[in-house]
Amino acid sequence: LLIDPSYDSWQEDLLKEIRQLGYEPAQVHWVLLTHCHVDHAQSAHSWRARGAKILIGDGDAHPVESGNQLVAAYGAAEGERHFTPCAVDQHVYDGDVLQFGDLTLYAIATPGHTPGSQCFKLADRLVSGDTLFIGSCGRTDLPGSDPGEMYESLTQKLMKLDDATLVFPGHNYAEHATH
Repeated sequence: LLIDPSYDSWQEDLLKEIRQLGYEPAQVHWVLLTHCHVDHAQSAHSWRARGAKILIGDGDAHPVESGNQLVAAYGAAEGERHFTPCAVDQHVYDGDVLQFGDLTLYAIATPGHTPGSQCFKLADRLVSGDTLFIGSCGRTDLPGSDPGEMYESLTQKLMKLDDATLVFPGHNYAEHATH
C-alpha cells in the first residue's frame, strides 16, 4: 500500500523506489490518502489505473471524485494544480481498523486542515498527513478548513497518543519526531 503518493511528476521516482524495495508497481493494491489536497492526491488516478483501490476519509471523498476546488486549494506549484478526478473505493471513518495482509492500521479522523483529514496509526507510528507537522500543524485558512476542528483533532486525539509515538508528517519528509 501507498500513503499519499503525491504528484504525477514524482511517479517515476516512486516507481523506482518500489522496485528497489523488491516489489513491482502491480503489487500496490491500495492507495491511502490522508486528505484531498493535490500535493497528496494528484496521482491517485494513475494508481487506480494500475489496479490499486483508493481509500480516503469520508469528508474528502467527494472532492477527489469530482475534482472540485478543494483538491487544488493549496499545496502545489502552478503547473501541478491539475487534478484528474478519481473514483474512491473505500471511505474511511474515525476508529476504522484497516487490515492489509498482516498490517493493521487504525484510522484517526482529524478534521481541520480539510473536512476529511485522516491520520493512520500502525503500532507506535503515526502518518499524520497535514494534520500534524514537526513543530506545527496544517493550515486552517484554506477552503474547507476549520481552526476549531483542528484544535479538537490535535488536543482531543493526537495529544492523547502515547508519548513514544513516532510521527511521520506529510511534509518535512526527512524528519521525524515523537509527538
